[in-house]
Amino acid sequence: MNNPLRAALMLVAVVLQAPGGLGSVLGARAEPVPLVLKGHTSDVKSVAFSPDGRRLASGGLDGMVKVWDVATGQPELTMKLPSGLVMSVAFSPDGKRLASVGGEMKVWDATTGQAMLTLKGHTEAVMSVAFSPEGKRLATGSGDGTVILWNAVTGQAYRKLQGNHGKTYSVAFSPDGRSLASGHELAAVAVWDTGTGLKTRVLSETARNSCVAFSPDGKRLASASFDGPVPIWNLATGLSKPALTLRCDPASGVAFAPDGKLAVAGYGGFLWVWDSSNNGTKTLQLKGHTINVSGVAFSPDGKLLASAGADKTVRIWNVPTPLWGK
Repeated sequence: MNNPLRAALMLVAVVLQAPGGLGSVLGARAEPVPLVLKGHTSDVKSVAFSPDGRRLASGGLDGMVKVWDVATGQPELTMKLPSGLVMSVAFSPDGKRLASVGGEMKVWDATTGQAMLTLKGHTEAVMSVAFSPEGKRLATGSGDGTVILWNAVTGQAYRKLQGNHGKTYSVAFSPDGRSLASGHELAAVAVWDTGTGLKTRVLSETARNSCVAFSPDGKRLASASFDGPVPIWNLATGLSKPALTLRCDPASGVAFAPDGKLAVAGYGGFLWVWDSSNNGTKTLQLKGHTINVSGVAFSPDGKLLASAGADKTVRIWNVPTPLWGK
């Protein structure tokens, strides 16, 4: 080709027509492609990584609890509950036990899939479960409006927390285990002293709180909302007004990464990752689910993000480093 200008124009045309355009040719970061886990037959409501990050548990409206190999995406265990409803799953801190709640409350041997405990005490479906940091206690939140604390070894209930805030959608222990947060139907997030059972704070927003999560240092508390905003409270200040509010679509789940990044599960199949410090910059948006995302969880090292979808799938994403927008 003898005409340099013509050659240059043809090269530009090839670049612009390439998948991803100029950015892909120049080596810009491609959008993360998730590992898709299929096996549930209805909405998946919850996901949780094992403490070593090698396994992922999921639970859904098909009444199944599944444990997956994170590296291969293959199921290792499947436990079927006759109630046909699993709303939340949680690994114990040592990874040996797995709790699931919904129509029934069970604690399973995470290696064999055998039921170890059956818990009874709530009068309506149970929406959320959490192990305490030392693994000796369990907390559950129910549609009956209560939070119950359990001995995780014997399965005995030892304290019932009644907040008069409507249905309890979510519970979370603080990293030191001394506090418990609960998200409620009637626009309230309650914080409890786990030693005394007394309510220490009520953090109110004009929203139904679908999920709560403590930051890794325990100084902040985030709440997902069915009505849109995601408030983040600075617990050290004692103020009931959020220190930061992330403006996004209705959200059904929140999870902090070890470094303090915040993942938000949203309606419409989107996931967002935010820098939860300062002004709350949205650093990453992920789209893969075809309908609402119900739950989200970071791996212990923060390199992976798992999501539970109403499209019957679980997805595992590699979190880009550094995050876009940084």
